[in-house]
Amino acid sequence: MNDTLQASVAVAPKFQYVDALRGIAILLVILVHTGGRTPEGLPFEAISTYGQYGVQLFFVMSAFTLCHSAARMNTLSKPGYLSFMSRRFFRIAPLYYVGIVFYFCFAWASLRFAGQTPFTEPDGYSTLGVISNFLLIHGLVPSGNSNIVPGGWSIGCEFLFYAAFPFIFMHVRNNSRALAYYVIPAFLGAVLIHLWSSRTQGMDTGMNTFAYFSVFNQFPCFALGILYYLHRSEAGFRRFFIFALPPAVAGIAVIHHWDNGWYLTPALAGIASVGLAVILEKASIPFLLQKIGQLSYSMYLWHFAVVWTVGYLFKRLFPQGDAMSLVLYFVIIAITTAIAMISNQLIERPGIAVGSSVANSLRSSRCDTASERIDPT
Repeated sequence: MNDTLQASVAVAPKFQYVDALRGIAILLVILVHTGGRTPEGLPFEAISTYGQYGVQLFFVMSAFTLCHSAARMNTLSKPGYLSFMSRRFFRIAPLYYVGIVFYFCFAWASLRFAGQTPFTEPDGYSTLGVISNFLLIHGLVPSGNSNIVPGGWSIGCEFLFYAAFPFIFMHVRNNSRALAYYVIPAFLGAVLIHLWSSRTQGMDTGMNTFAYFSVFNQFPCFALGILYYLHRSEAGFRRFFIFALPPAVAGIAVIHHWDNGWYLTPALAGIASVGLAVILEKASIPFLLQKIGQLSYSMYLWHFAVVWTVGYLFKRLFPQGDAMSLVLYFVIIAITTAIAMISNQLIERPGIAVGSSVANSLRSSRCDTASERIDPT
């Protein structure tokens, strides 16, 4: 990488519908985990299963917003790359580090007072797992990818994509067909991880396993987010994804239960996500949904504890059924939102400010005079 190269990155425009899509994504994720606290066989529980594809909606919109942030990047310098990664690190890491400590303490407390925990027990926090989570490379480490912080696999997956994004974007922005150079190897990588996990490590493979969680298996979602950015103004592209939305949703409903369906569901969820984004671009967005989208990262990290605690109390205090499950869902959303508003102010925003300061220092220390600002959302 030539240290003398300079980058010029535009201020990413804000889109209300992007916040709305993030809001929908976190509501779907909360739905699936709420369903896990309700009796099996209920219609609510069966429908909630598909809420897990809210994560793929997050991935698509993450790639889309990163492209807008890098819209005026002409060349990629070493200071520019370090600046970019600093902003992303401080956007994610401070709250995630609090999550590591919190869920360790939560697991201990729930075992002590409730006699059970849905999360990893304290003695399951391996040294390798904890270190990989602190370095945000747990997407490459089976022992740390899903059991240190509930749902932490998606954070690890995103951070690995962040590391590669500037190089991918510079390569494909003038030729979207070049995305195939990344999608095809990513698919082969997912297959290799499947084989490695099952045949050499004796690990389970399939939905919600290390193989499914890998950035290689989820890469089609990121690629679709980039594709959406590159072609969203084209009428043919827009029509295609609007018409592809219903078949993609139907495909998820069918393939979700197949043994090897996990290879295809991220791509189908990504297609559905782009179709939904196209539809919502010019829609009137409710303020509450926007606000939930802006708080979605905090809500994602804290809702696991809220779901388990409130679900545990509801199960002991109220009769079980679809109506009460729906009440439980809205109560969890309300409590999680309140907690997220606090953590957003106390942790997320200060972290973003630090990241901006560090990134600017990195660039100025290398006498790089080009302006840069990466959208922290």
